[in-house]
Amino acid sequence: MSAPPIARYVLCKNESSSTLKILLEIKKSFVDDPGNVLRDWSDDNQNFCKWRGLSCSRNSLQVVSLNLSDSSLGGSTSPSIGFLHDLLQLDLSSMESLLLFSNQLTGPIPTEIGLLKNLQVLRIGDNGLTGPIPNTFGNLEHLVTLGLASCSLSGMIPPELGNLSLLENLNLQENQLEGPIPAEIGNCPGLVAFSVALNNVNGSIPQELANLRNLQVLNFANNNLTGQIPTQLVEMNQLQYLNLLGNQLEGPIPKSLAKLSNLQRLDLSGNRITGEIPGEFGNMGQLQFLVLTSNNLSGSIPKTICSNTSSLEHMMLSENQLSGEIPVELRECISLKQLNLSNNTLNGSIPVELYELVELTDLLLNNNTLVGSLSPLIANLTNLQTLALSHNNLRGNIPKEIGMLGNLEILFLYENQLSGEIPMEMGNCSSLQMIDFYGNAFTGRIPITIGSLRNYCKQFLLIIFHFQFSFHFHPQIYL
Repeated sequence: MSAPPIARYVLCKNESSSTLKILLEIKKSFVDDPGNVLRDWSDDNQNFCKWRGLSCSRNSLQVVSLNLSDSSLGGSTSPSIGFLHDLLQLDLSSMESLLLFSNQLTGPIPTEIGLLKNLQVLRIGDNGLTGPIPNTFGNLEHLVTLGLASCSLSGMIPPELGNLSLLENLNLQENQLEGPIPAEIGNCPGLVAFSVALNNVNGSIPQELANLRNLQVLNFANNNLTGQIPTQLVEMNQLQYLNLLGNQLEGPIPKSLAKLSNLQRLDLSGNRITGEIPGEFGNMGQLQFLVLTSNNLSGSIPKTICSNTSSLEHMMLSENQLSGEIPVELRECISLKQLNLSNNTLNGSIPVELYELVELTDLLLNNNTLVGSLSPLIANLTNLQTLALSHNNLRGNIPKEIGMLGNLEILFLYENQLSGEIPMEMGNCSSLQMIDFYGNAFTGRIPITIGSLRNYCKQFLLIIFHFQFSFHFHPQIYL
């Protein structure tokens, strides 16, 4: 039997009074409010549903949303928050921006937040919070978003987070978390984005994560993960972003990763990965970024790496042990903007087919054992900004066609066997900022046209004076 109207009024009034006390307790925890954003939170203004940052349900005085983001609040997170049982959204976070609109909350996260059974969004990142992630968060069965990034949280990731069957976004990056990644996270079937980047987590990547069939973003960068990359990751067929850079992963790159047909970004750099680059990567039609820098990869660059990768814009294979010639088939990567093959043991000449990659902005082939000359076809690369060919065995003249590279900013040709005169046309490279020709066999004058470059400066002169031969200098280059 329902309560009579006057009884319902008493119940409502009592509930309102209790909520008011809880909210005022929460206010006390914010000891620093430089923007005076909580000025409405007062005993004198008991209509708390009108207070800044609060939202109530339509038909009652139940608080369903608490949003005090970007408020520069200082203090702690009050345990009293846990008694707002009808809260659907709690957001005390700050956007990561240069405007520094973050809050300054400190201390541990109250375990009482785990009492908010209806909570769907919990974002309290970008603060000075310390201590562990409460395992009571595993009780938030309706939680969809959990954002705890950019704090100073420590301890292990609670396995209880695997109880959050509705969780879609889990962001724990930029903390001081340690220990293994719980295999139980694989029990969150709706997870779309999962980041633990920039922590100290260790151990191997759990095979159970392969159960996350809806995952689109997986970021474990800059941790201490060991072992091999699980072949089971191929089951994440919705994956678009996979970042494992800066760990201690070993063993070969699984060929099965090439079956991730939706993958757009793959970064495995800064590990201890060995073996060859899978030629099957050429089948990844959506891939835009392929970053395998700073590993122990060996063998040649696969001729098939561009066979079906028309979307590939960035191929970064530097600082490995790759050998053999640069494959002419790279011409098939028609969208390529950055090609970095530096610091390997590649040999042979620079394929003229590379000059068909007209979208290139950065071509880095330095620190190899390349031979031959620099082709006049370099003129095709009108978008080029960086050309680094230093520490090779290149011979011949600098082609005058280099003067057609109006966007060129950096030109490093040092430590080769180039000879002849520096072409006058180089003065047409109006964007040049840095040149280094040291350790070659150039003769003749430094062209007067170089003195008219818009970005010409004394630092530029100091670099170009590193020639090992005598030159006649025109007075204008000192202007």
